[in-house]
Amino acid sequence: MTASSCDDDDLGRLLELSEEVTRIASALADRSLGLTGGPGGGEDSKKSQTDISAAPVDRILHARRARATYLPQDLFAKPAWDMLLDLFRCELRSRRLSTSDLCLAAEVPGTTALRWIGALVQKGLLVRERDGHDGRRVFVTLAPHASAALRRYFAEVIERE
Repeated sequence: MTASSCDDDDLGRLLELSEEVTRIASALADRSLGLTGGPGGGEDSKKSQTDISAAPVDRILHARRARATYLPQDLFAKPAWDMLLDLFRCELRSRRLSTSDLCLAAEVPGTTALRWIGALVQKGLLVRERDGHDGRRVFVTLAPHASAALRRYFAEVIERE
């Protein structure tokens, strides 16, 4: 066995452990926010957590971005909500966004986007994770409680439609 194959095995195991820690943290956050139906959670609570479709998120993002066609872009310069929506949409589709992809998606200057990402991380709404395969890349994901809050928000929005 070569040193590089050991490194790859170690890296794979670290990624698995990281995913497990994230899953556990999410379950604990859900439980602390009262999103599970008691011990074990129950099927109804699990179903309500995962039944959000990306379609309403897509509609809201499209509508928000279409505003710039009709009104000056600088009226909508705070990208925090768009970033949260983009990350939520990616989560629903089991995808991850790198920091640079999130900056591009925010449609604001890179320095502004990075500043907002930092602020959202500081508020505990986003989590930065290094890419295990490319040390130069950092992924940004929703913190478990932010994801749960967006799920509740969209469940209410969809219910009212």
